[in-house]
Amino acid sequence: MRTIALGQKPASRALGGKMADRRVFISYSHADRKWLERLQVHLRPLIRDSIADIWDDTRLKAGDAWRIEIRKAVEAASVAVLLISADFLASDFVQSEELPALLKAAEERGLLILQVIVSPSRFERTPLAQLQAVNSPAEPLVNMNEYQRELLLETLAARIESAVQTEDMRAQINSAHHRIDNQASQIDTLVTYFMSSSIFNHLCGIALLHEYMYHHNPGNQREFYFLRDTGLIKPKPRIAFLDFGESPPWNVAAVAEPTPIGWMYVKLRRQDIPRIMLEDINNLRVDPATLE
Repeated sequence: MRTIALGQKPASRALGGKMADRRVFISYSHADRKWLERLQVHLRPLIRDSIADIWDDTRLKAGDAWRIEIRKAVEAASVAVLLISADFLASDFVQSEELPALLKAAEERGLLILQVIVSPSRFERTPLAQLQAVNSPAEPLVNMNEYQRELLLETLAARIESAVQTEDMRAQINSAHHRIDNQASQIDTLVTYFMSSSIFNHLCGIALLHEYMYHHNPGNQREFYFLRDTGLIKPKPRIAFLDFGESPPWNVAAVAEPTPIGWMYVKLRRQDIPRIMLEDINNLRVDPATLE
């Protein structure tokens, strides 16, 4: 058997120091090599555009622990492609090593398995029949004309591209959540150190209420400037500058809104939100449940 893993876009998507993999693991029989080579043609644009980076057993050097390297490729994969044939199902290595690891990965971490039926086999009498197949066992590759084969392989390549891009997006979202989780306690400690309860009340009024009146005095002015200059509030769209100068009382909630960090801080201290604001139903701009 040969195994190929296509994956891992170079660079910069990292989570906890580990690069976010975009890997596709392909398993096939030597007897079906021509189908692999044709699939590689369809996948070449993904490789050229850095959507996939091909890994195959030609990278293995004499003395390498090839079983370990293949297992690592399986563990890193987000998508697996199986080229199903009688030769494939006859392989002891596939049955004892690859398939158990792939099925476990599919169950435990959502590995997507795509199967291409190359030729007639006992596929429908195996557990693999419960998984997704790109083509019907009644329409294997060997029975298709050239146009049908090319269309099927292009469909497979498109599904692979979509899957790895989805996985990459998921990795980016997880990475962002990871960074936010790491920063949340630091933000809480830092801002709490500087922020009095009065300043926090101003932030809550701007974030939660339709109307929060600003009454000018030196204390209020300093507190609102603190919120603005620390990046916890910002002017609403089409308001160029937020100035808390002398004027009659005015609705600051109509011209200012919390930044993402400001919102995070309100949520971190939701137990300190003045009850009178949460009970002001007619003036409350958000569903309190969104603060959980």
